[in-house]
Amino acid sequence: MPYKPGQWVPQSGIYNVIHDDQHHQPHQVTCIEHKRFPPCRGCRDDVRFELVKATIHVEDHSSFV
Repeated sequence: MPYKPGQWVPQSGIYNVIHDDQHHQPHQVTCIEHKRFPPCRGCRDDVRFELVKATIHVEDHSSFV
């Protein structure tokens, strides 16, 4: 399920980024749970995020302070 800028990140992890207007090649980024997906500087809201691999952010892991 693709996510749009402004939506809350449901799970920390690595996301594919697809720019709708093709001004940038698809790429991957790390997004953190409880933050919002950001708009693109170039195409603003014409970008989508798709989860590739869910992870646990170190700040959310019970083994770390």
